[in-house]
Amino acid sequence: PDAQGFWQKQQLGIGLCHSRLAIVDLTNNANQPMHTQDSRLTIVFNGEIYNWRELRKTLEEKGYCFHNSSDTEVLLHGYREYGAELPNQLHGMFSFAIYDHEQDVVFCARDRVGKKPFVYAETASGIAFASEIPSLLTFPGCDTSYNRSALASMLLHNMRHIPDPHTAYNGIKRLRAGHAMIVQHGRIKKQW
Repeated sequence: PDAQGFWQKQQLGIGLCHSRLAIVDLTNNANQPMHTQDSRLTIVFNGEIYNWRELRKTLEEKGYCFHNSSDTEVLLHGYREYGAELPNQLHGMFSFAIYDHEQDVVFCARDRVGKKPFVYAETASGIAFASEIPSLLTFPGCDTSYNRSALASMLLHNMRHIPDPHTAYNGIKRLRAGHAMIVQHGRIKKQW
């Protein structure tokens, strides 16, 4: 990674961390987790938004100010403008999570094709998500027993993949391609 970042709000039991491979904006201004200037929104993002320049121009015309040249900042302002409809505006491969400090919710989304991974574990102590399964295997309370029916399904599909939302583990799920979810107080409130 070109950079690593960590943000935590300990009193609410929420934190975001990110390892970055710099592609669009190579400066430190584009490191993540990234915050809006008013500190209302915080994002971690994996992927690339192909139409970010067009979206940025549209958002600038609506009065949004940008402080770097990253597609990540476009997502932050895009979420403020479009809310949960933001993924419908995007062309690219992505998975991201945006924490709204004012609403105390995390909005998560994954691209339509499912190019970028998004896995999560919901336990009695809360929810954790990541791009890779090994990151979740040590999450307290995560059921790491094997999901035998998911593994059997993989075998039926000639060892190609385990169909979403399943993984090889009972306690770890994949956000389906083209889907989004809202997390609040450590619980999934809505998926669509």
